[in-house]
Amino acid sequence: MDDSQRLSDVLAIMGHEIRAPMNGMMEVLERLRATPLDARQREQVETIHHSGEALLALLDAILDAGGDPEAVAFELERLIAGVVELMSSRARAGGLSIDTTLDPTVPRRVRGDAAGLRQVLLTLIGNAIRFTQKGGVRVNVKPAANGGLRFEVIDTGVGVLADDRARLFDHGGLATCRRAVALQGGEIGQDGTPGLGSLFWFTIPLAPELAAPSPLSILVADDDPVGRKIAIGLLERQGHRVRAVADGGAALAEVASAGPWDVVLMDVEMPVMDGLAATRAIRALPGAAGRVPVVALTAATRDSDAVLCREAGMDDHVTKPIEMPSLMAAIARQTRQGPAAPPLVDRDALVKLFKLLGPRSGAEMIETARQVLTEGLAGIRAALGEADLDTVRRAAHRMTSSAGHAGLAVLRRRLQDIEQSARTGRGREVEALAEGLGDLVTRSLAELDEELRQPL
Repeated sequence: MDDSQRLSDVLAIMGHEIRAPMNGMMEVLERLRATPLDARQREQVETIHHSGEALLALLDAILDAGGDPEAVAFELERLIAGVVELMSSRARAGGLSIDTTLDPTVPRRVRGDAAGLRQVLLTLIGNAIRFTQKGGVRVNVKPAANGGLRFEVIDTGVGVLADDRARLFDHGGLATCRRAVALQGGEIGQDGTPGLGSLFWFTIPLAPELAAPSPLSILVADDDPVGRKIAIGLLERQGHRVRAVADGGAALAEVASAGPWDVVLMDVEMPVMDGLAATRAIRALPGAAGRVPVVALTAATRDSDAVLCREAGMDDHVTKPIEMPSLMAAIARQTRQGPAAPPLVDRDALVKLFKLLGPRSGAEMIETARQVLTEGLAGIRAALGEADLDTVRRAAHRMTSSAGHAGLAVLRRRLQDIEQSARTGRGREVEALAEGLGDLVTRSLAELDEELRQPL
């Protein structure tokens, strides 16, 4: 037996001996996550769970050292949230904030080297916390200029001297980051000003996990003839059937009589009847015509304009000048093309809850959670009207715990984001996150009721 075979055998034995207790630990954690926990306990359990996932990924990377990165499908937002949650205790211990921003056009489900991405982010965020005395760290994810995705880790720390940048990625963890990014076909770099913080960035060609889109029937309402022509050309090249009209009144007539349409792209400012009035009239139509998805096309960028669109019954909005990725992302969201939206209810967690507590106590806990969520939503709305972020934070904290107990995973993540933003005083971010919260609560509880009608 040669040395390479011996090493292979040793690694195989190590892999089995380490994975067995790790898998046992993860199984126990899954059971623990399904039990009633207060907010602090749940945060601690989630941190241990994310740590276990990171250790298993690191073990796989060590045992597969020298091999090509394994491309797997994964939820990008969940991976980043797990990394941030792992690092949040270190940040809080240093009095620092740690936040995340994902561009709306970034695909939520992607295919790539999840383990490699996790390790790069852990290293960069860890360094940012280490060299930052006050302020905080932010992780941004956005489309890269040359395709793929761009990740940024920004801190308010000491920065990097110009003379040190040339050899920054030659040693230690940053050298490992450079190799991991290069293996994925990407690039890594650093910007910033000494004394004013750093921006570490890397780009990798993560591929979106998209289903092949089906041809859609799309109605475009825009009084600009050039805009209509561009929209028709872009959408028809995607294989869609497109009709364009010049004002809201014509759009209303088309929806009422010439449908069915899969989606309406509605300019807000038009003669005869503007987009807001046309959408209100469409919503008053009977049957499926009144429920057609409407995406606003608007040059306005203020939050109040987005609120007006929502109040008029519009489902989404795209800012002019229109960029194709943003437009297609909005259409995909409203027509449910592309990756399936995650279920609002974690059925496995619900089953485990009822097995643990029994039918009667489980039902009582669900009703308590329902009451907390309903009252908390009213409290958040009232507090936002008075710009009282501390009350928002407390309400979101209580709601987060109840949503977790009821298995409402998507709602729980939204509430966690609201709580964190309110804690750090970012009022506009809280308002943006709270927009549509009532609808999310309603849909989550409705889906929960559907699940409870099925045998658990």
